[in-house]
Amino acid sequence: MRKKKVTLQDIADKVGISSASVSMILASKSLNRFSDETINSVYTVSRQMGYESKHAKQDRKIVVIVCPSVINPYFASIIQGMEQEAKVRGLETVLFTTYWDIDKEKRVCDFAKEPSVGGVIFAMIPQQPELVRELNKTVPVVAVGDKQNDIGLDTVDVNNFNAGTLVANHLLSLGHRKIAYLSTSLNSEHSARVRRFEGLKEAIKQFGPPARLSLYTAEVSSLTELNTLDIEHQTGYALAKRCMK
Repeated sequence: MRKKKVTLQDIADKVGISSASVSMILASKSLNRFSDETINSVYTVSRQMGYESKHAKQDRKIVVIVCPSVINPYFASIIQGMEQEAKVRGLETVLFTTYWDIDKEKRVCDFAKEPSVGGVIFAMIPQQPELVRELNKTVPVVAVGDKQNDIGLDTVDVNNFNAGTLVANHLLSLGHRKIAYLSTSLNSEHSARVRRFEGLKEAIKQFGPPARLSLYTAEVSSLTELNTLDIEHQTGYALAKRCMK
């Protein structure tokens, strides 16, 4: 038995508005006439019900990429890879930078509910996992980062702890016994750095004396990190000078 095709009226009945209003919202016309709640409801219900417009083949061709900043070379490089792969597959990308602002992250999630969006990639672990999990019910979401806890999303997990142990073991294999770790702020906002340090520390602990690990850090605000192009180079240079004294 063929599945009944979902119509604009079906969506309208579910949301509680007219089919003409549903049509306008899905076509992104005169959106200023509708509340954000109504628009989001139409987007969500249309996806949940499996609605396909007459232009379905052209729909959902946009991949939303979310990152805190493009100044950091790490984010710039992985975003470039995402955009290149999307192009190969005939997809367009839209990039949003949140600067770790939770309000901006929320606005991105609202935008991602539009019918033209086929998927969302967070280049970091979202600050509001519960909000992104809700988004994931209507559009596929993938996060890239150091996942320490189950956030309920598909995740490309960067194992920074293992990276730290690999670095330590390599240096130890070369005969080095005095190892220093230089880093900007080590805190919950920068879990990748913390995990790398923990990996280094564990490997050196397992190796035992005379190997030892020294830590040199400099507190740098998140805002400064996001808005200063060469902050890591500046900080690294200053810490290296301290280390060599």
